[in-house]
Amino acid sequence: MILVPQYASATVASGSPVTGAAWDGETGGVVAIDVSGLTTFTGTGTHINASAIGFRGGYGDNGGTVDGSTQYADVAGAIGSSTDTTKGEGIAGTPRHVWNGLASVVISTTQGYPGGDYGRGAPGNAGGGGIGHNSGGGGGANGGIGGRGGATYSGESGTTYIVGPGSARDVGGFGGAPFTTAGRMILGGGGGAGDANGGGLEPAEEGPGGVGGGIIFFSSGTIAAGQNGNFLANGGNGVNGDAEGTGGGGAGGTVILRVGTPAHTARINATAIGGNGGNFDFNGNGSLGHCGSSGGGGSGGVVRYLGATAPASAVLTGGARGNHIDGGFCLGTSGDGGLSAVLSSQPPGNPGFDCFPNLTISKIS
Repeated sequence: MILVPQYASATVASGSPVTGAAWDGETGGVVAIDVSGLTTFTGTGTHINASAIGFRGGYGDNGGTVDGSTQYADVAGAIGSSTDTTKGEGIAGTPRHVWNGLASVVISTTQGYPGGDYGRGAPGNAGGGGIGHNSGGGGGANGGIGGRGGATYSGESGTTYIVGPGSARDVGGFGGAPFTTAGRMILGGGGGAGDANGGGLEPAEEGPGGVGGGIIFFSSGTIAAGQNGNFLANGGNGVNGDAEGTGGGGAGGTVILRVGTPAHTARINATAIGGNGGNFDFNGNGSLGHCGSSGGGGSGGVVRYLGATAPASAVLTGGARGNHIDGGFCLGTSGDGGLSAVLSSQPPGNPGFDCFPNLTISKIS
């Protein structure tokens, strides 16, 4: 549960945008503002930013016990030994090793997903991990489907590769599944990590997936005329790599807008785009024929409007697949766009300007 204070009025300046703590597995990931009266936006930049504070990306440990398989879920060895690549984090669970956008975080020695944290399957809205030899991670999801990671290293045996020399297998991590249940809002899913069999300098060699966007709740009695509020809940990009598979992008987050009696000239611009898959560049020289591969894009997020909300725009583009010089299956796929809709009723627990306390004092002689 999150305690949300209510303000009689508020001024939100783009020079010091409101943001929230990143999701850490127990807290964070949400920015909530509840104003019973007038909200004034100043400046033309971002006013509320919940980008890349949602579900965390997977992490590609140096190793590869799943190499040569097409498994959707697998249990690998101890972290730091011959492990493989974890799926992203999402509504179905948390893998034992994640990327929070700044550093790798070991959650537990035990694995968080049923069947194991490794393999190309995408649990819930999280992106699947790259497997085989350097396949890319899948993109996280929210309002759409995350993109799929690119194929394995071109020296793999199996299906003939269609662009570079050698062969590769099209077994990159799957993208997460969309979550479109009305009245239930989630953090953007984390991207799966790209397979990393060789290791090297972290984090580029470990293929981390992007972090999903967070949740923004905004409720206000009215908005000052002529004011534009700019809200961001974008997914983070998969980390670029130079010799291993790269991670999928995090999905865009969720934005809930509720304004009682907005001025007709007031506007809210909500953006919840998916993060891009990580780009692949073989040791910095763009060599042909290595494949890699690049990660899939995260899906766009969700924007929902409640009541007589001010005129609003929603940008919910899916993230782009990562770049790869060989093209073809090395590229994976981009994420789907997100979802914009009007809700007929307020989701449970959403802050509300019409629920402010009415305190009275009476004197008894």
